[in-house]
Amino acid sequence: MISIGTDICSIKRIEDAYLKFGERFPLKILSPEEYTVFQSLISSRKTAYLSKRFAAKEAVSKALACGIGSTLSFKDVWVLNNPDGSPYLSFSDNANALLKNKDITKTLISLSDEKEYALAFAVFS
Repeated sequence: MISIGTDICSIKRIEDAYLKFGERFPLKILSPEEYTVFQSLISSRKTAYLSKRFAAKEAVSKALACGIGSTLSFKDVWVLNNPDGSPYLSFSDNANALLKNKDITKTLISLSDEKEYALAFAVFS
């Protein structure tokens, strides 16, 4: 089975949430490892980083056909980077169980951002 999920989000919307909720917002959606990277970024890159992770986790939830909620949380999916900068996905035990139930053995993620939007595309097989 092949499944895909995509998400586009407004970087301004994510910035507004970050300004409104402060550190509670990234702590809600980022894994500890992602949050460490987030903290190391210069201010002007933080919102794009958050936006791409938010979009990626939404795209993954769509590829799994479960959405973010009771079955899968933002913290069940980690978007990390290889030494060359390319993104890859890592999962909690809960998310790994979902992947196994759907017989998914390969996951791919692509991220992009431009001034106003962040985009993620997930492909599972």
